[in-house]
Amino acid sequence: MTFSPVPSIRPLGGPVRRQLVVALCVLTLLTTPAVHVAAAEDRPAETKEKIAAIAAELRIDGISNDPSYGYTPDNPLAIGGIDLRTTGSAAASETALRMAAFFSLATSLKSRPFRWQRERSCCPIKASTAFQGTGFIDIYVVGEEGERPFRIFVNHYESGPLQAPVGMVPFSSIGERDAFWAATDHFESRDFAAAADAFRPLADNGSIMATFSLGLALLSGGERKDEAHHYFRRAAEMGHSGAQFFAGAALRRGVDVRKDWETGTAWLRTAAANGSAEAREKLALDLIRGHQTAEDPSEAALLLWLAAEQGQADAQVAFGEALITGRGIRQNVPWGTVWLAIAKAAGHPLAAEFYHSATSRLSRDIRDAIEKRAADWRQKVRPSEVAIRAQFGAQAGDPAAQFEMGRMLYNGVLMSRDIEASLMFLVLASRNGNADAKLMLDEMPNVTPEAMARAQVAADAWSDKQE
Repeated sequence: MTFSPVPSIRPLGGPVRRQLVVALCVLTLLTTPAVHVAAAEDRPAETKEKIAAIAAELRIDGISNDPSYGYTPDNPLAIGGIDLRTTGSAAASETALRMAAFFSLATSLKSRPFRWQRERSCCPIKASTAFQGTGFIDIYVVGEEGERPFRIFVNHYESGPLQAPVGMVPFSSIGERDAFWAATDHFESRDFAAAADAFRPLADNGSIMATFSLGLALLSGGERKDEAHHYFRRAAEMGHSGAQFFAGAALRRGVDVRKDWETGTAWLRTAAANGSAEAREKLALDLIRGHQTAEDPSEAALLLWLAAEQGQADAQVAFGEALITGRGIRQNVPWGTVWLAIAKAAGHPLAAEFYHSATSRLSRDIRDAIEKRAADWRQKVRPSEVAIRAQFGAQAGDPAAQFEMGRMLYNGVLMSRDIEASLMFLVLASRNGNADAKLMLDEMPNVTPEAMARAQVAADAWSDKQE
């Protein structure tokens, strides 16, 4: 049985079981096997001192506005400063200490620290401090406790301007982090005045997280709402996606601020670009309903997919419905049903009803397979946004996205390696005029005429399904 790496199965084009198998293969390709994210062990005082010293040296300069930064091997974090021309435990230990220092500055909440472990290496690079001048990008699986883990890519050979990837909010030092954690104790005990007093000096000193949290404390206190929105706006301008969402939502509703729909929507778009699942969901609903904007079901489906992968239950239901109905994305009933099952497991009030309606005529073994996929979803590493966008664009016929799909499937970094699927997408991209795809096909080693013939047939079938 052949299958398309991007959902493209019509519900009346074959048996439901075949559709389900295809849909589950797609999810397996995109999410990749689960990797356990190890909890950090207690460290001796001497090690903690070393980590604090390295953290002070790292100097994370705010949050990147590049969504690929740290999330692709082409744009890794440069946490270098180590001469790795000699191998051994000392270099490995120093590398681990530098990663511990970085993550100690990226842990926003004491109750939800980052868990991380090195998964593997990939992607050779030239590096003067590497053995024989060639090094590799390291891949780490990380995540806040209780959330789905994700991958980041690190260059241990070079050091340079260092920022936090989108989705992480950095501290300038471990001291600032500890002071922030102490301030959150007041907030969690609902002493909002004391929390505001504790967050304020940190905010005045430029702490992004403290600036946002000061806005929350002032708003929760209920008496200084104008000042609260001032700090939300300041944190938004510093790159905090949660603050950008708060600022945008308040402006659109006119809550405690003068109503300004256009400026509020602009902030929501910025928040969505910076990874806010809430903003993506809200903008998607606007696009579906045509609410003060032109309807765009395709863009809505992409935003819903991104938010669904981030755990937004409303987005999971809406994305599942989009797949089932074919609104804005190629119709795929089984894949949409899996998303309804995921939302149902999260306790969404409407998901159970929708799920029952979608699965009432399916056999028990198919429903069991859907439920298992939904149960496995939370344990799997969250797929890269770059991979999701490439799959979505490839499905829509974008030659550049088809080339990226071919490249990623061949390299096996952001999704599972699949040479035949890679060849198919490169053929599609080349047919559609992408010069990079043609060059890659010409230079790809060990591709037999038989493999290329199969890729041509698969590309023909893919094109027929898209029409």
